[in-house]
Amino acid sequence: MIKGYKAKKPFDGLTVPGHDGKWYETSRAQFRQFVLLLVESETFGDDAPSVILVMLTGVRSSVVLEDVENGFAQLNDELGTDDEVERFIAEIVRRTP
Repeated sequence: MIKGYKAKKPFDGLTVPGHDGKWYETSRAQFRQFVLLLVESETFGDDAPSVILVMLTGVRSSVVLEDVENGFAQLNDELGTDDEVERFIAEIVRRTP
């Protein structure tokens, strides 16, 4: 199970590939070798589903999961074991230019 935490300096003003507007970090998770961010829309906040991103380099990121209502736990709910989640994220990172 992936557990998030509040970052000391959360990101805000993020762009999310495939989504309009700016986004801000609500939670962060260190999952094996990956840093994951749970982000919400600055426009819609709690009224819209969140997105989970994997950080690549600097402020570059890639979408891991959209329409998130259950935080990081939704990764295991939808993808299975931690090993399956890791393989899924690794493939996203590998395919991101």
